[in-house]
Amino acid sequence: MNNAVKNPYVAGTVALETKTVGKIQGIQFSGVMAKAEPKGYELYFGAFPYARIMNPILWEIRLDEVKMTDNTLGFGKKVTWKREL
Repeated sequence: MNNAVKNPYVAGTVALETKTVGKIQGIQFSGVMAKAEPKGYELYFGAFPYARIMNPILWEIRLDEVKMTDNTLGFGKKVTWKREL
């Protein structure tokens, strides 16, 4: 958590694991990580009420850019989104 406080800019990938190029699906993202606001806690505990007992510290990422790749729609099919400044 200390690294996120020092440098909140993050990037990551969420993808299905496959060895078949035609089945590749996933997203790459970048954004800014911060401790969740009260609305984030409300949404999270609404979906996972049993987690409340653990009294977790929740974090959220404000997405600035997302790129989705879905080769099931055609080889190299990409959809991108960028936050407007």
